Amino acid sequence: MMRAMFATCVAALGLAAAAAADPPAPKGWTKTAGDARSVYSAGAAVELRLYPADADPRRLEDWLDARKKRGVDGLGSIDYGDTKPAADGAVMAVGMTGSGASARFVMALACARADGSKRFAELILPQDVDLVQAYAEPASQILAEACVQPASAPAAVEPAKPATRTATAPLPAAKSSPLPASAAITDADVEGVLYSWTQTWEVTGLQYRDRTYLLLKDGTARDGVPDAALDAFDARADRRANPENWGTWKRTGKSYLVNFGDGFDTPPGQMLRVKGKRGERLHNTFEWASSATIGEYAAWSNWGLRLNRDGTFQRWRSSGAGGGSGGSDGSFGMVVGDDKGSSSSTSAGGVFSGGGTRTTGVTDDDLEGDYFIDGWTLELRYRNGTVQRNFFFTNEERTDLWFEGNELFVRKKD
Repeated sequence: MMRAMFATCVAALGLAAAAAADPPAPKGWTKTAGDARSVYSAGAAVELRLYPADADPRRLEDWLDARKKRGVDGLGSIDYGDTKPAADGAVMAVGMTGSGASARFVMALACARADGSKRFAELILPQDVDLVQAYAEPASQILAEACVQPASAPAAVEPAKPATRTATAPLPAAKSSPLPASAAITDADVEGVLYSWTQTWEVTGLQYRDRTYLLLKDGTARDGVPDAALDAFDARADRRANPENWGTWKRTGKSYLVNFGDGFDTPPGQMLRVKGKRGERLHNTFEWASSATIGEYAAWSNWGLRLNRDGTFQRWRSSGAGGGSGGSDGSFGMVVGDDKGSSSSTSAGGVFSGGGTRTTGVTDDDLEGDYFIDGWTLELRYRNGTVQRNFFFTNEERTDLWFEGNELFVRKKD
């Protein structure tokens, strides 16, 4: 969620823009703070550099154009596109440098803060579909938190109820390796899952943000549902390692409130999610799609899970990214891919200049098989012999379900 950091007074931030005031690193990233800039890294290939505030009086677009001419440490000449508005009080330009395996997108962002100062950031990202898919969105979050005001969220609306489906007989459950009963949370311990969502304007456009809370019957709450099935989730170890993720909850009227040490708060757009029935069969395609546009750079991703009435499933993921600069005489790069591989192409001056393909070795046997629903657990038994047990929840209408860290939605009911 974006924070209105740039709206605080100059006395609090100062034109030196101390690194402590910069946004924290997202999960999986590291942050290195220094006098010259804060550097956010995700592995060895993705880097965001956020620079201190500048009191330069020039127009924001002119200031960014001047910063672009300085170049980027560690990279060669960058072919930037035109500077364009990104959001209220923010402009950006996207450039390309290198070729082949060394090809990079470079996003230059400038924002005007309420105190009259300006901030500048560079996002350096390879033309690799997997990295774009994994890191473009959290990087844009850092930029948004440093530069952009949030928009108010619309009221949540529950989808209409479809016709009731009849469950068929379950398959025998595959064996698992549960934790000792004293360490695990059982289905009977769970009151429900509180699902919260909002939409915010960010540098990448209007974005949907969601959050989950595991509500236990003893009044405790966990910020985020487990990654694994309940019988494989060591609650005691998680409390010791991540005490900040554990708090309490209560209900007031129709609203749920959560408290993680700083007072009770009412999550926006909240809806209570439920567990599935043992052996339940669904018959729909559940999917999620996201996209981001930053200047002349765009990325999209689509993934989903198909559950069939006969107890079989199919899963998929596809994504792509592209960027260019300078119109017909400029450069352009595009990469698209799915579970089985990816392809890329680059051009300069309107003439094809390179490209390639990459295969992952994934086959249909790695993406299809049989499924089994049992309470808060979804078990997938792939045709390659792999058994995957996920935390699972759905809604009463069975139009949404949780899968691998995302709530997937029925786009068109069968």
